[in-house]
Amino acid sequence: MSKVTKSLKDQAERRRALQEAEYYLPIHWLLKKSGSVAYSRKSDLMASMVRSAGLRSGRVLDVGCGDGRGTYDLQTRLGAAFRCEGVDFSERAIAFARLMAPAISFGIQTVLELPFADATFDFVVAREVIEHIPQDELKGFFEQIRRVLRPDGWLLLTTPSQKRRMPEKHYQHFTTEGLKGLVHDGGFHTTQIRGFGWWPPKWCESAYRCVLDLPMLWRIHVALGTDETSLLRCDDLLLLCQNSSPETRLGAAPMFQCGARS
Repeated sequence: MSKVTKSLKDQAERRRALQEAEYYLPIHWLLKKSGSVAYSRKSDLMASMVRSAGLRSGRVLDVGCGDGRGTYDLQTRLGAAFRCEGVDFSERAIAFARLMAPAISFGIQTVLELPFADATFDFVVAREVIEHIPQDELKGFFEQIRRVLRPDGWLLLTTPSQKRRMPEKHYQHFTTEGLKGLVHDGGFHTTQIRGFGWWPPKWCESAYRCVLDLPMLWRIHVALGTDETSLLRCDDLLLLCQNSSPETRLGAAPMFQCGARS
């Protein structure tokens, strides 16, 4: 093994360990104040984007589901006509998911080796996942998603925009055009992209956090940064795209919607 290869492997293992260390508790179930509001509102927006694809029922896979909070949110918002299930590499996170949402099926699996037959799902969700995947593995990620999706199936991605400061555990953040290009190269046709949330720039982040720690002032962030917002200032990108299989392309009508730019 070359020094470069070993270094890349060590970096990948460190990023994975950092992500795993977060699950000392079911963190997404225990969010406080503005964090809880933001998570719930993003779940609302994601559910509305699923419905906008025209689906009224179907099987949904949440890849990289973590502790299952997002999977549970989607299931409760979409209703019994949809069957949601989740997979994640983390045994600890999946243990929490099974504890907190026992009615939903969860499995321990990496996103590059999905244990499902071809064309199993109508919809795949990847909430805050692709920023954790090395660039040289993104092709394999999209190949797996397309394999388990039906020919006319849909994918909903959420990921940090380049406006957000990148933590050590992430490999990349995205611009609007960069994300659209990535899913196009992965074999998908973008139909909708929307912006969500806001966080101040790095130079004033510490002061902003201090303000939010004061009694009741966390409501400032609820007002400023926990809802759909312009693609020019958003913290997160939400992209809806459809499997661009030959069967889909033959009958597809062009459709593309952006979030507000002002």
